[in-house]
Amino acid sequence: LLPPFVELMDASCSNSYELRTQIEMNHMKLSSTWLEWFRLQWFNGTC
Repeated sequence: LLPPFVELMDASCSNSYELRTQIEMNHMKLSSTWLEWFRLQWFNGTC
């Protein structure tokens, strides 16, 4: 089961900046595993 932000990211990378901001804002709500996974995807140029 993927967090909502992942589904949104997959749906449209045009809002990647907003997504990243939202993730930073909700840092404490995400497990470290999901946060690291996202950072890997982000810096690997998924979007």
